[in-house]
Amino acid sequence: MTVTIEHVTTDELHRRRAAVLARVGLNLPEITELAAQYMLTPEEPAAWNELKSIDFLLGDE
Repeated sequence: MTVTIEHVTTDELHRRRAAVLARVGLNLPEITELAAQYMLTPEEPAAWNELKSIDFLLGDE
């Protein structure tokens, strides 16, 4: 089994976060509130999961 490791910079992660938010047309507080209330639209859960992954990689800075 081959494992692929990708190295990304903090700047790349911040750009990716901005792109994800732009794709769903929300800012971080808005999508966070919608997720907390279980009110995400069908396409937003994937974006929310990606944002949580990005935050994990950023160390929740």
